[in-house]
Amino acid sequence: METTWGETEQLREMFTPLQWHFLQRLLHVQAVSKGCDTVPEADAWLRSAIDNVLYASLHDCIDAGLGEVAAAVMGLHVRPQAG
Repeated sequence: METTWGETEQLREMFTPLQWHFLQRLLHVQAVSKGCDTVPEADAWLRSAIDNVLYASLHDCIDAGLGEVAAAVMGLHVRPQAG
């Protein structure tokens, strides 16, 4: 499902500029990762490099307070933190 420009602007207003940057980077790296999955010639070093960038991008989102959003983007199940 395509997101329209108006919907993108509404989403963008929900986040700080830094959070938006990290979220967009996570989405981009995830798309690259999925694209690499369909390329049989992808070398192990390339797959490893993409996985490392994906991991770092996920943790940047977590550090920026986007843990639940990032987990949803990645399709991960997150346990609530004990408070």
